[in-house]
Amino acid sequence: MNISIRAVCVPMLLILGAGLCPAADEGEDEKKAVWSTIQMQVYGYIKLDAAYDTGQAVPGNYVKWIDLDPLNPHDSQFNMTANETRLGLRLKGPADEHGNLETTGTVEIDFYGGGAENKPRPMLRHAYVDLHWRQSNWRFLAGQTGDVISPLYPKTLDYPVAWWAGNIGYRRPQLRLTKTLPLTESSSVVVSGALTRDIGSTASTFTGVDSGTDAGMPGIQARVGWQLRSRSAGPASFGLSGHWAKEHFQINDEGDHLDFDSWSGNFDFRLPLTAHVTFMAEVYTGVNLAQYLGGIGQGVNLETNEEIGDTGGWISLDLGPFHNLTHHVGLTASDPDDDNLVLGDRSFNSSIFWNGFYELNRHVHFALELSYWNTEYLVAETDPDSADNFRVQFAVFYRF
Repeated sequence: MNISIRAVCVPMLLILGAGLCPAADEGEDEKKAVWSTIQMQVYGYIKLDAAYDTGQAVPGNYVKWIDLDPLNPHDSQFNMTANETRLGLRLKGPADEHGNLETTGTVEIDFYGGGAENKPRPMLRHAYVDLHWRQSNWRFLAGQTGDVISPLYPKTLDYPVAWWAGNIGYRRPQLRLTKTLPLTESSSVVVSGALTRDIGSTASTFTGVDSGTDAGMPGIQARVGWQLRSRSAGPASFGLSGHWAKEHFQINDEGDHLDFDSWSGNFDFRLPLTAHVTFMAEVYTGVNLAQYLGGIGQGVNLETNEEIGDTGGWISLDLGPFHNLTHHVGLTASDPDDDNLVLGDRSFNSSIFWNGFYELNRHVHFALELSYWNTEYLVAETDPDSADNFRVQFAVFYRF
């Protein structure tokens, strides 16, 4: 959807006065120089989610893990929300005079920023500028977007796409550089590296300063990927990626502190088997992965003062479209290291899911997802050690 300068300026002139927009007597060439080289496109969707859970899903509108309540293990829940409604703006231009440098930008929000259920606050998802030099295949990105590591995600109706349950990598401010190296007409190697803003914790600190900020240095992420283009079944890819970051905790009011590492090694794989069947998978291992949504939300053990290790991953099959219907099935799991945990910590989290999307027309989609969740806890031998949940989720989309 393109937005003209007249559509923006006329209402603003009526309300705020002519000083905010180009004067009416400016020449047409001057207005084109200022405005016509920028293209703007609004995109997103309106989404309503309704979900029934047989257990205590945390937090409820979506699932991170299942709460263990020995006194009421089958406390069913019903949730309904429009918070995942998403609004984005794509900007393009200007290009240089030779058409070599492409300049684009993206801003995107949803409404999972907190607040009352019927009065949610916006949450920034993406805000970045992307510079692409076409001839040399270099890209430079500055702003907030998804991590370089583990770039794939299972296509779930549930909002977190298996974060905290086997899928790691989130969004954060970063400076990223990417180089594409063609190998043949149909294949290439893509190398990416980024300096990132670490988002740690204020727990067990006496300064209230984020432990990622207090480390005094950015995180480092890198990925090397191989891509093979296919005319019949879509592109195949696999990649190796990793990160390293640091957290600095103040442990008492006398200035004593501890430093904790965060690192991961990751493998991602995408293979189209046919035009209607695609297999995807990711696996990872690392320590202190809470800020990357690993470790079932557990990064540092504040009782033993050591990092919590975690290994996990997911696999999925995308099936379709078959007429107006697309299916996705998958399995996810996160398995923190029991040796790094204490009683009461979450020791395993997994899900199995199926969903189907029905396209009523180009803009309106209906979807249904069935999933089974199991979360295990490190507890005494005589206590219940796991909580499970069966979830039925229905959604309606209006995409634009």
